[in-house]
Amino acid sequence: MQSEIDLLRQHIVELEVELKTKNFEIPELRKRLAEFEARDVEIHELRKKVAEVEAKNAELIKQMMKENNRRNARIEDLEKNKMDRVTKLEQKQLQNDSTPNNSISNFNSSVVHPEKSLEDKEMDIFLVNINKKSIGENIRRNNREKKLQHESAIQDVISKQSCEIETVDVENSSDGSGLKLLMKVTVLLPRNYLAKQR
Repeated sequence: MQSEIDLLRQHIVELEVELKTKNFEIPELRKRLAEFEARDVEIHELRKKVAEVEAKNAELIKQMMKENNRRNARIEDLEKNKMDRVTKLEQKQLQNDSTPNNSISNFNSSVVHPEKSLEDKEMDIFLVNINKKSIGENIRRNNREKKLQHESAIQDVISKQSCEIETVDVENSSDGSGLKLLMKVTVLLPRNYLAKQR
């Protein structure tokens, strides 16, 4: 019986130790439970914020779609008007080509005026740019024609003076870099000079 009592005492001691450890765990568990409850509140608040942000995003998307639709309609209107204005500008350009002094005054008359609408101002700027390109192309074409006429005149002079054109390849590597510069040089030489050299 004494051993039974000893066993029971030992078991009681063990239960007391286990009870102390459980009592020690209870505050820790309460602390963790409070943390979970705080996190749950944070999650609930975050869900509210997410819902608000999603609602704002939906509203912004609606506004962007409306603005895009307005822009698309405006672009379509500008494209419809563009062809008419370009045709009118081409007609004016044809008239200006026949009277060169009027081109400056007509160019100045297309300057944007403050009483015009924004679309008209944008269209005028667009048309002025097209006009500038057209004038630039005309100038380049005229310069090419003059250059061709000049070269033709030089050829006529060369043939009349009994000279020959000699094209010579020149190689230059005098800078020491090892790079060779190749050029073609056209030289006018009297006919008898070439005969002497050959």
